[in-house]
Amino acid sequence: MVAPSQAVEGQLATTSENPPAEQPTAEQPGIMYRAVYGFGYYLSFGVMLPTLLVVRAIPLNNALGHGLWDGTVAAGATSAAAHAAMRQAAGAVATKAGNVYAGVSRRVQERVEAMQDALAERRHRRQIAAAQVAKS
Repeated sequence: MVAPSQAVEGQLATTSENPPAEQPTAEQPGIMYRAVYGFGYYLSFGVMLPTLLVVRAIPLNNALGHGLWDGTVAAGATSAAAHAAMRQAAGAVATKAGNVYAGVSRRVQERVEAMQDALAERRHRRQIAAAQVAKS
Protein backbone atom coordinates (compact mmCIF):
# COMPACT_ATOMS: atom_id res chain seq x y z
CA MET A 1 0.00 0.00 0.00
CA VAL A 2 1.31 3.44 -0.95
CA ALA A 3 0.62 6.29 1.39
CA PRO A 4 -0.56 9.50 -0.26
CA SER A 5 2.51 11.30 1.08
CA GLN A 6 4.78 8.77 -0.66
CA ALA A 7 3.12 9.08 -4.09
CA VAL A 8 5.49 10.05 -6.84
CA GLU A 9 4.48 13.14 -8.77
CA GLY A 10 2.52 12.18 -11.91
CA GLN A 11 1.27 8.91 -10.41
CA LEU A 12 -1.94 8.25 -8.54
CA ALA A 13 -1.72 7.02 -5.00
CA THR A 14 -3.57 3.79 -4.31
CA THR A 15 -5.43 3.20 -1.12
CA SER A 16 -5.82 -0.54 -1.54
CA GLU A 17 -3.64 -3.33 -2.87
CA ASN A 18 -6.65 -5.34 -4.06
CA PRO A 19 -8.32 -4.11 -7.26
CA PRO A 20 -12.08 -3.54 -7.12
CA ALA A 21 -14.29 -6.46 -8.16
CA GLU A 22 -15.20 -6.46 -11.82
CA GLN A 23 -18.72 -5.31 -12.53
CA PRO A 24 -20.65 -7.28 -15.17
CA THR A 25 -20.92 -5.34 -18.39
CA ALA A 26 -23.19 -5.60 -21.39
CA GLU A 27 -20.28 -7.10 -23.34
CA GLN A 28 -20.13 -10.20 -21.13
CA PRO A 29 -22.63 -12.90 -22.15
CA GLY A 30 -25.24 -13.94 -19.63
CA ILE A 31 -25.78 -17.38 -18.18
CA MET A 32 -28.58 -18.26 -20.63
CA TYR A 33 -26.39 -17.35 -23.59
CA ARG A 34 -23.53 -19.47 -22.27
CA ALA A 35 -25.86 -22.42 -21.56
CA VAL A 36 -27.43 -22.35 -25.02
CA TYR A 37 -24.02 -21.89 -26.65
CA GLY A 38 -22.57 -24.82 -24.72
CA PHE A 39 -25.53 -27.03 -25.61
CA GLY A 40 -25.19 -26.20 -29.31
CA TYR A 41 -21.44 -26.65 -29.26
CA TYR A 42 -21.47 -30.05 -27.59
CA LEU A 43 -24.44 -31.25 -29.66
CA SER A 44 -22.70 -30.38 -32.93
CA PHE A 45 -19.38 -31.78 -31.70
CA GLY A 46 -21.08 -35.01 -30.57
CA VAL A 47 -22.72 -35.45 -33.96
CA MET A 48 -19.88 -34.34 -36.22
CA LEU A 49 -16.93 -36.12 -34.58
CA PRO A 50 -18.31 -39.67 -34.99
CA THR A 51 -19.59 -38.82 -38.46
CA LEU A 52 -16.22 -37.52 -39.60
CA LEU A 53 -14.40 -40.50 -38.07
CA VAL A 54 -16.66 -42.90 -40.01
CA VAL A 55 -16.39 -40.90 -43.25
CA ARG A 56 -12.59 -40.73 -43.01
CA ALA A 57 -12.46 -44.50 -42.57
CA ILE A 58 -14.29 -45.06 -45.89
CA PRO A 59 -12.15 -44.95 -49.03
CA LEU A 60 -13.72 -42.27 -51.24
CA ASN A 61 -12.10 -43.13 -54.57
CA ASN A 62 -14.87 -45.54 -55.58
CA ALA A 63 -18.58 -45.53 -56.42
CA LEU A 64 -19.61 -45.09 -52.77
CA GLY A 65 -17.30 -42.13 -52.30
CA HIS A 66 -18.47 -40.49 -55.51
CA GLY A 67 -22.10 -41.01 -54.47
CA LEU A 68 -21.43 -39.49 -51.03
CA TRP A 69 -19.73 -36.49 -52.65
CA ASP A 70 -22.52 -35.91 -55.18
CA GLY A 71 -25.18 -36.33 -52.49
CA THR A 72 -23.40 -33.81 -50.27
CA VAL A 73 -23.21 -31.27 -53.10
CA ALA A 74 -26.90 -31.81 -53.97
CA ALA A 75 -27.93 -31.46 -50.33
CA GLY A 76 -25.96 -28.21 -50.07
CA ALA A 77 -27.63 -26.82 -53.21
CA THR A 78 -31.07 -27.90 -52.02
CA SER A 79 -30.43 -26.39 -48.60
CA ALA A 80 -29.36 -23.09 -50.19
CA ALA A 81 -32.45 -23.04 -52.42
CA ALA A 82 -34.73 -23.86 -49.49
CA HIS A 83 -33.11 -21.14 -47.40
CA ALA A 84 -33.57 -18.59 -50.20
CA ALA A 85 -37.22 -19.61 -50.60
CA MET A 86 -37.81 -19.30 -46.85
CA ARG A 87 -36.24 -15.82 -46.81
CA GLN A 88 -38.42 -14.77 -49.75
CA ALA A 89 -41.54 -16.19 -48.07
CA ALA A 90 -40.65 -14.47 -44.79
CA GLY A 91 -40.21 -11.19 -46.65
CA ALA A 92 -43.59 -11.61 -48.34
CA VAL A 93 -45.25 -12.41 -45.01
CA ALA A 94 -43.62 -9.39 -43.37
CA THR A 95 -44.77 -7.15 -46.23
CA LYS A 96 -48.30 -8.53 -46.06
CA ALA A 97 -48.39 -8.14 -42.27
CA GLY A 98 -47.13 -4.57 -42.60
CA ASN A 99 -49.82 -3.78 -45.16
CA VAL A 100 -52.54 -5.32 -42.98
CA TYR A 101 -51.28 -3.40 -39.96
CA ALA A 102 -51.25 -0.16 -41.95
CA GLY A 103 -54.82 -0.76 -43.13
CA VAL A 104 -56.08 -1.59 -39.64
CA SER A 105 -54.21 1.37 -38.17
CA ARG A 106 -55.72 3.70 -40.76
CA ARG A 107 -59.27 2.42 -40.05
CA VAL A 108 -58.77 2.76 -36.30
CA GLN A 109 -57.49 6.30 -36.77
CA GLU A 110 -60.51 7.15 -38.93
CA ARG A 111 -62.87 5.77 -36.27
CA VAL A 112 -61.10 7.67 -33.51
CA GLU A 113 -61.33 10.89 -35.51
CA ALA A 114 -65.03 10.27 -36.24
CA MET A 115 -65.66 9.66 -32.53
CA GLN A 116 -63.79 12.83 -31.59
CA ASP A 117 -65.82 14.81 -34.16
CA ALA A 118 -69.07 13.38 -32.77
CA LEU A 119 -68.05 14.25 -29.21
CA ALA A 120 -67.02 17.77 -30.24
CA GLU A 121 -70.33 18.28 -32.02
CA ARG A 122 -72.26 16.98 -29.00
CA ARG A 123 -70.27 19.32 -26.74
CA HIS A 124 -71.02 22.22 -29.11
CA ARG A 125 -74.77 21.42 -29.11
CA ARG A 126 -74.77 21.32 -25.29
CA GLN A 127 -73.05 24.73 -25.19
CA ILE A 128 -75.64 26.16 -27.61
CA ALA A 129 -78.47 24.68 -25.51
CA ALA A 130 -76.92 26.03 -22.30
CA ALA A 131 -76.56 29.47 -23.89
CA GLN A 132 -80.22 29.44 -24.99
CA VAL A 133 -81.32 28.42 -21.49
CA ALA A 134 -79.20 31.20 -20.02
CA LYS A 135 -80.85 33.78 -22.34
CA SER A 136 -84.31 32.75 -21.31
